[in-house]
Amino acid sequence: MAVAETNWIHLGDEHNEKQVHRLDLSFHKNSFGALYAYICNEEKEYKGQYKGQIEEHNKIFVNLRGRRFKVKLMIVSDRRHPWALREMAIGHMYGKSF
Repeated sequence: MAVAETNWIHLGDEHNEKQVHRLDLSFHKNSFGALYAYICNEEKEYKGQYKGQIEEHNKIFVNLRGRRFKVKLMIVSDRRHPWALREMAIGHMYGKSF
């Protein structure tokens, strides 16, 4: 099992609240493994899902508000079956902070 976790991400604005609605993951062709993807805000609320077999393009739909976030990916695979993450994008909108 491989676990990859980012540090805190402000998404370009440290002070305002954001709403994360989607994680987009791109893997190399023929990557193999089972994917779990989660995102966490500063209040330790986790949202995400088990996506099953890795595909070349994966979309994980979440609905989480906060000022900063951490992304956590868990991939269950065997060392005989490699996988490689090419890029990750976070779909978000700016909200109001009260």
